[in-house]
Amino acid sequence: MSHSIAEGPESLPTQSGLVESSARLFYKRDPGEGLDPDSVVLGDFSVRVYVTVYAEGWLNHRIPYQPRPLHAIDRHGGFCRTYSRPYSLAYSNDQGDTLLVLDAGVPLQPVTAEDHERHLARIQDGDPRARAGNEEALKLVGDLKPAIQNILVDDERRLWVRRWSDPGELPVFDVFSHEGAHLGSLQTPFEPATAIPPVVRFGYLYAVVRDDLDVPY
Repeated sequence: MSHSIAEGPESLPTQSGLVESSARLFYKRDPGEGLDPDSVVLGDFSVRVYVTVYAEGWLNHRIPYQPRPLHAIDRHGGFCRTYSRPYSLAYSNDQGDTLLVLDAGVPLQPVTAEDHERHLARIQDGDPRARAGNEEALKLVGDLKPAIQNILVDDERRLWVRRWSDPGELPVFDVFSHEGAHLGSLQTPFEPATAIPPVVRFGYLYAVVRDDLDVPY
């Protein structure tokens, strides 16, 4: 079971603006047989959100294209983790000790004016107050997109790294051995649902996709 602990301002926000904090991601492990659970720390990361404060409360607005922590479990024991930008991953054992660092010279994609326009078009509907906060959050977007969108480890301990792709672009996966050797890259003919990561078992990739009527299957 994964957990995160966030550390930020000691008091609640009193005015609208950027709020920065830090967090620690760890897995809590139950060894069973009446033994006490222990935990494996997977690293610290920073969190940046734009906050809009109202008389009755506040809203958090996600800043697009922020790097975020990603992790995958190796069922044979261990973890793979990345902060999604740059293209760098670390493999650790089940005690959290780093065994391998994998860096690839994949160029980062710039955030373009078309990207800004696409996000603005998505937030035109809905609560006007939320829209205004999202527009302010969009002003805080950096110049570069994350390099990695998601990662997974298959049943043969191979690491699948999904490169960043924009909506409408078919995803590309880079595949690495457990020892870090690049085995190849492939592009899937469909767009997997972002909320449910694909699974690779027995040489097949399983994913949830949506049809033209937005029905998942």
